[in-house]
Amino acid sequence: MPAPAMISSSIKTSHKLEPDVQPRAKALKFASVMLGFNQTALSGGEPIPFQSLGWIAYASLTASVGLMLAAQAQIAGMHNGAYSLALYWGGTAAIAFPAALRIAWPYTPPRESLVLILIMGMGLYGVKILHSPLHFSEYDEFLHWNTALNIMEEQHLFGANSLLPISPLYPGLEIVATALSNLSGLSIFACGLLVIGIGKVIFLSALFFIAEALTGSPRVAALACIVFMSNANFSTFHATFAYESLAYVLMALTILTALRLASDDPYPKLHLLTGAAFAIVLAVTHHLTSYLTTAFLAAFTLLKSMEKRPAKGVALLALLAGVSLTAGAAWWRFTGGTGSGYLGPVLQQGFEEFFALLTSPGHARAPFQGADGAQQPLLSRYTAIASYLIICLGLCTGFFRSLSLAGGAIQRPGFRITWTNSGLVLFTLLTLLYPFSILLRLTQSGWEIGNRLGTFASLGVCIVVAIAIAGLWQGRSSSRLRTAAIASILTIMVLGGGIVGWGANAVNYPYRVSADARSVEPLGIGAAEWSRLWLGPGQRFATDRINQLLLATYGRQIAITSLQTKAGISGILFAKELTSEEVNVIKETATGYVMIDLRLTTALPTHGVYVDSGEIPEVHRIPPEPAALLKFDKLRGVSRPFDNGATIIYDVRSLYAIRSSK
Repeated sequence: MPAPAMISSSIKTSHKLEPDVQPRAKALKFASVMLGFNQTALSGGEPIPFQSLGWIAYASLTASVGLMLAAQAQIAGMHNGAYSLALYWGGTAAIAFPAALRIAWPYTPPRESLVLILIMGMGLYGVKILHSPLHFSEYDEFLHWNTALNIMEEQHLFGANSLLPISPLYPGLEIVATALSNLSGLSIFACGLLVIGIGKVIFLSALFFIAEALTGSPRVAALACIVFMSNANFSTFHATFAYESLAYVLMALTILTALRLASDDPYPKLHLLTGAAFAIVLAVTHHLTSYLTTAFLAAFTLLKSMEKRPAKGVALLALLAGVSLTAGAAWWRFTGGTGSGYLGPVLQQGFEEFFALLTSPGHARAPFQGADGAQQPLLSRYTAIASYLIICLGLCTGFFRSLSLAGGAIQRPGFRITWTNSGLVLFTLLTLLYPFSILLRLTQSGWEIGNRLGTFASLGVCIVVAIAIAGLWQGRSSSRLRTAAIASILTIMVLGGGIVGWGANAVNYPYRVSADARSVEPLGIGAAEWSRLWLGPGQRFATDRINQLLLATYGRQIAITSLQTKAGISGILFAKELTSEEVNVIKETATGYVMIDLRLTTALPTHGVYVDSGEIPEVHRIPPEPAALLKFDKLRGVSRPFDNGATIIYDVRSLYAIRSSK
């Protein structure tokens, strides 16, 4: 008997119910309606034929206005304008609301919905570009820009990258960007914007067709795309020049081909070859996304084989999962298992802090607050919380509704569970990871795991919440008031996701200490470019985490990091006196130059550390003293070839040569 029928049968009683039975029956009926136990199809009328470009023109116009507001917000932020955040989020709302309003109407044509989705997605991507329209600024972008520059200059793959040693081993993004740069003559920055922008279009289109294939409803597919855009990474991390941005596009395409294999498509071999190609390219693009995709394909194959009426495509699905597993394992072996050494410590420390959080609330990270104690505005925090609450409500009212749509049933005797739509079952079960990802975000080290896991879970969350909207919150109602209410809810979700993703960095305020994009400014860039011009590229530098990025990319120097050398260099910068221990580190790492940034003495680091996680604990209570940073002035044999008032470069080559000779 179907699970919905089990519940509905318990409330089908005679017309004459006992007084104490009536409230219970009504409560069961209400729960059945709210949770969707009895919903086996999505209500809604037929979409009207595609007639005009009217709403597409309106959405394009309002998106343009939104981008103008976002640009003005960045200008106001650089001058500490009081209304910069209001302009920024107002511009984001202007991009999201008109498209959401049209898509929320139950009878919007599918093709029009898809075009509106792409306008909205590219508008949000445009907001990210306006955050830094002339150069890379996000931390991870510098890591992969350095790999791309190495490929361009050395004309081969797998060159060393001290900023992120694993990056050259997964060069999928860099191969595409450098190839486009060589063909077009454009800079890596311009090509990176193009690659990620095209990837956004492909991803949203693939997600639309995935949701449509799972639910049979273009309306749910369009709503699911908007809900996914409320994910914190959509307009931030996955809009940056980083390997995961391209990997998620490949994952979506691989999943789409898997769904085609599981259907009655007339070209299964073609889809198998296409899916295998996507899986292989994904394996050399990003490690974690490849592993998650393999796990998804394996679970999908297992569920498909256990369906009430297994399809003929199970063998092809198993073959695709095998190709994905083989590709990931082969590349892991080719790279020497470097991925385990990179991911292992992050996972271990993250889960250790997570379990500590469960046993002791004192380990929790304060939400909406940077490591330096700065908090986001109250309205921003309330909007982000409202976004989370809306998603949780959507999951509560959409989880069992989605399983019902998937043909979930419990057959007697033995209470054997059966289903007819394995894809929808699997995407629904993915939502169970979502609460777990939120809890991980409350820890210092587990935040990164929760951030990645939350995006993967959002593939299921977006479909389940969209089903809740189409099946319960709005149904087939074409009421203008209800349509506007749904559009407002979707806009709040998008704004909340952006607030969580951007944090305090949505607007480019003046320089802040160790604040990633807000720490990249002309003085630091100028110092790095000077080093390349006058010292020559390839010099070994010890410096803080932001100047490491600038020296490696603009200066083309070798920035010494703990990821590459396993030796902490923070003592070289922050120790009050240079002892034999610091000199030994200089010698072991063959440090030729030390770059000091005196602005580090003005504030605690916004993102937790000045250099790396192993630095001197004292500098996390109060900023380092200027005298500690300037200690090299007192050392014999150390010269000072560069000083722009904020950053100083010391030549320490003679220092360790002299000390080692004694």
